[in-house]
Amino acid sequence: MLGFIVALFFLVGSFVVLPLIFLGVLLRLVVGLALLPFKILAAAVGLAFGVVGAIFGLIVAAFAIVIALLVVGLVVAIPFLPILLIGAAVYLLFRLTRPRVTLRPSV
Repeated sequence: MLGFIVALFFLVGSFVVLPLIFLGVLLRLVVGLALLPFKILAAAVGLAFGVVGAIFGLIVAAFAIVIALLVVGLVVAIPFLPILLIGAAVYLLFRLTRPRVTLRPSV
């Protein structure tokens, strides 16, 4: 007798629960279809911002690499500065002692 009551309870409950499940699925489908254009628009905007962000990131990375190379170049060049100054002074002394060649205009 108890099994019959439980079966009857499930039978009556299925007439209530199954339409509610079907209605919930149908409502989700309708709302999903209604919001689909907004999801597509959000994907397009996200893609556009992603591309712009990637390009901006590449530009910033290139700028940072150039600045880093300049800083490294200066750090490496500072110890050679006295050698470069001595070389420039010797060059200027040799240039000072050399006679100048004047070009005559041809007539």
